[in-house]
Amino acid sequence: MNELSPQKHIWLCAYATSRKEFLLVEEGKKSGHDIYCPWYFRTIKHARKTTTEKRPVFPRYVFVCADEREGWSWLRGLRGFERLVGGYLSPWRTPQSFIDYMKACEDDTGCVSKLTPSFASGTMVVITDGPFKGLPARVHDVPDADRVQVLVEMFGREHRVEVQGIYLQKT
Repeated sequence: MNELSPQKHIWLCAYATSRKEFLLVEEGKKSGHDIYCPWYFRTIKHARKTTTEKRPVFPRYVFVCADEREGWSWLRGLRGFERLVGGYLSPWRTPQSFIDYMKACEDDTGCVSKLTPSFASGTMVVITDGPFKGLPARVHDVPDADRVQVLVEMFGREHRVEVQGIYLQKT
């Protein structure tokens, strides 16, 4: 595949109608398309009542997986869709690494419990961007929320490299 041919699947950011993000996700599933809306549980206290509600991490924004050759006009027919986020001629793309990062921050229920993926020491990962793109690595340490120290094997030995967590994908 040459560099000028379009990619098969791209992620786009869509702006949803107010408080209709989850409706848009359901409408997308019904039509056979992949729409992703990261969410979390929020505890609300009002009038001596405490309730827990499912809320989107990015209010009014969802991420749509579209086939670039097919187009994205099918989105206009979905309830809850307002517009695509982007420039004058075409919508802006959302990097696959961002979607992978958000999914890595989810727990077993699909809830984004923390915005740092849980990389335990010894976990095998693949670096998805930067000068070490495509190399397998082993997590050594997680010093803070933004950085992960990994061990990359090069020239016959392991080297410690710091990589942003967004550029790692579990294998």
